Amino acid sequence: MTILLFGGSGRLGTAILRLLSSSHTIIAPGRETLTPSDPIGLEQLLNEHKPDLIINTIAYNQVDKAEEQPAEAFLVNAEIPRLLATTSAAKNIPLFHFSTDYVFEGTKPEGYIETDIPAPINIYGTSKRKGEEEVLANHPNAYVIRISRLYGAPATSANAKRSFVEVIIDDTKKSSVVPVLDQEVSSPTYVDDVVKHMEAHLFPFPAPGIYHLANTGGATWNQWAQAIITNLNLPTTITPRDPSTLTRPAKRPQHSMLLNTKLPPLRPWQEALADFLKQESK
Repeated sequence: MTILLFGGSGRLGTAILRLLSSSHTIIAPGRETLTPSDPIGLEQLLNEHKPDLIINTIAYNQVDKAEEQPAEAFLVNAEIPRLLATTSAAKNIPLFHFSTDYVFEGTKPEGYIETDIPAPINIYGTSKRKGEEEVLANHPNAYVIRISRLYGAPATSANAKRSFVEVIIDDTKKSSVVPVLDQEVSSPTYVDDVVKHMEAHLFPFPAPGIYHLANTGGATWNQWAQAIITNLNLPTTITPRDPSTLTRPAKRPQHSMLLNTKLPPLRPWQEALADFLKQESK
């Protein structure tokens, strides 16, 4: 299968290239080909490569900065997905568009299924939800794939956001005591598991619509940090951080665990984390 991948230098895009290039032809152009006001560049790409599938992993994911830069957030998270949806739909090319757990307000401790009604509480989440709506409204054969708290091998882009796992490991090198917020339950998700599950269960192209791809279970930031240092056997103490010491312009959902009800479940997050850290320590 020939795949046109947007966002190939990010963490998810890098994993897609690493894991799928041996079995698929993947073309990964830069974002400069995506100009919502001028679709000619994208149309030329589609005519040249004639892809069987388009995957969009491009995202503006700076949650706090989005509060100050809403126009940029909506450009990347909503307008570019609309361009991809309208252009690929005209050529009947399926579209996979990745989204986030932050489209939910975070009031369901039991977690969110694919049919739950989104109600984002910050600009980032609102822009991502708008992107979902644009994709689903403009493409009858589109797949919105929600993921959360992604980690794994680094992205190739120097500008890519660090994962929480990388942040915690770096913090343990600076201090023997690391305070971490013991709130905000979501699903830590290993990027390799997302890519492998996508290939196994979505490449056969089941019914279009919304899918959740997240490792099973949920954790607060503190619980996730505890699991990281336990797996690495680090002599670090993780303590609860006082929320009042954090300066964050954007609100966060308190419970945004994603439940996969339309596909076979991914393995528990604890198992995936242990596997990743074991590989990284070799």
